[in-house]
Amino acid sequence: VRADVYVSAAAWRGDRDAPGLDPAVLERIQALEGVSAVDQIRGFRGRAEDRPVALRGVRMDLLDTETRFQVLQGPVWVEGEERVFVSEPFARKAGVVAGDRLSLETPGGIVRPTITAVVRDYGNEAGAITMDLSQMARWFGPGDPHGVALYLDPGVDPGDVLGRVSQATTAYGLTIQENRELRENALQVFDQTFRITVVLQGMALVIAAVGVTLTLLVLGTDEAGLLALYRALGATGGQVFRFFVAKGIAIALLGTVLGVAGGLALAAVLVHVVNPSYFGWSLEFHLPGGTLLRQAAWVLVAAAAAALVPALGASRPQRNALNPVEA
Repeated sequence: VRADVYVSAAAWRGDRDAPGLDPAVLERIQALEGVSAVDQIRGFRGRAEDRPVALRGVRMDLLDTETRFQVLQGPVWVEGEERVFVSEPFARKAGVVAGDRLSLETPGGIVRPTITAVVRDYGNEAGAITMDLSQMARWFGPGDPHGVALYLDPGVDPGDVLGRVSQATTAYGLTIQENRELRENALQVFDQTFRITVVLQGMALVIAAVGVTLTLLVLGTDEAGLLALYRALGATGGQVFRFFVAKGIAIALLGTVLGVAGGLALAAVLVHVVNPSYFGWSLEFHLPGGTLLRQAAWVLVAAAAAALVPALGASRPQRNALNPVEA
């Protein structure tokens, strides 16, 4: 999602025969002040390598193509030949790589363009093939674009342009969104999906605190004689108290280290194994250092608080702890 504002036909659902944008709409949008470039997008369902795929036509000559796509393999430029980009899910499922010839079904028969690059794409699990609009017109016949992506001049407010686009195209019933809105909607979906994890994190913190408390209570009971010996040798109640609090923090620290190591290993499996195998796409592995440090700090604070009650009990003198055992 690189453009600033997106406009699409409201009736577009991926059908090849669905009506596209009226040419008058394109003229009005291109004439708007503050718009530096307009990418036209045409798309419908098709077949390639004997499997269903989403076909997309864009202006490959617009701006810098490599900045509009996150390239995973390639680009392999083949002068004088037809070229296409394929998405990562399609490349994995079809077993193709950059530089291969692709078997693409068209109304006029099979064409075999060269795969210029494999690009990252999360829009379709079946995969997508992106080509220049001129190539799409030659292979599948001419047609109006189903949407446009607007790139704005530096400093231009996308919200202002969105309002002017809406005023200029009111009679056409279009879907208009800005980049920020699309990102916020996507993040909101993810937040709602993973909201349960926040509850689980809270429950895990409570359970860990209870575990530290019970562990230290048991240690205080089992080591009552040893604690009394320490007191007899001159240890103060404050020293015993601090000793137990330190034990609680040490237990939490060990658990945090093991938890972070296990979590990173699980995340690596999900990112590099599960997602590519199940969905066909990979994710960028990002280590949230700040979040991990904050969570680790909360765990240590909770452990210290959980150790207070056992530490208070252990710091009190135990009168009978050193009584000799009767024979």
